[in-house]
Amino acid sequence: MPVTEFAIIPFNNEGWEDTPTVGHQAELAQEATTSLTIPDNILAKLSTARECLEQASGHTFRFFQQIQDPSMVHIIGKWDSIDAHGAFLVSPENQHLLQLLSEDVMSSKGKPEIQMWHLDVDAFDYPSLADSWLSSATCVAYQRCTVSMQGRAQHSEDFGDLVTAMKRSASAVGGWRIEKEAEDEEWMVFYDPKVKMGTSLPAEDHQEFGKTELATHLGELHMVALEGL
Repeated sequence: MPVTEFAIIPFNNEGWEDTPTVGHQAELAQEATTSLTIPDNILAKLSTARECLEQASGHTFRFFQQIQDPSMVHIIGKWDSIDAHGAFLVSPENQHLLQLLSEDVMSSKGKPEIQMWHLDVDAFDYPSLADSWLSSATCVAYQRCTVSMQGRAQHSEDFGDLVTAMKRSASAVGGWRIEKEAEDEEWMVFYDPKVKMGTSLPAEDHQEFGKTELATHLGELHMVALEGL
């Protein structure tokens, strides 16, 4: 089953652009253009990483820079299965990539603080693989939400209805996190930042969103595609 990889890579701040002001963050999220800078040496290494990931997976990988913190790089990619990705993670090629970035990525106790998990959805298959929204988006927002394990079945329908409502105004795709950090279940949605989840939906859709009774909203974040990748 195809899965979506989502990774968060925190780079050391030295040489990076300062965090934009709140007003500038809003402008970046709405103008849908790449307006952040990144050190040339980091960009070159990420270009190598993208080539390696796409060759290993046979699929597209997108690299984004977080607007709220430009030193945070996000990767969205596709694998044919978790096992296929697992085979790559222990490969010499991946070990080479980790070594390549070792001096640039923030670490704790000698280990890089990279977060990575899979979603049970092919995020690139919207509206179709031939015309994927996420494959060409220059600005993407995402939100993470947690619900109790017992409430997943109920909320699956609620979240599905929410994505359907968001698609009326903009592109959106969501899925459940496969690897869990705790007993709770986590759902994640990528969407066009021109529509804020819930608050910018038509009145009737916003009312339905309120009925989902989410346990926790983990915050709305925006990211812009890295120029040159």
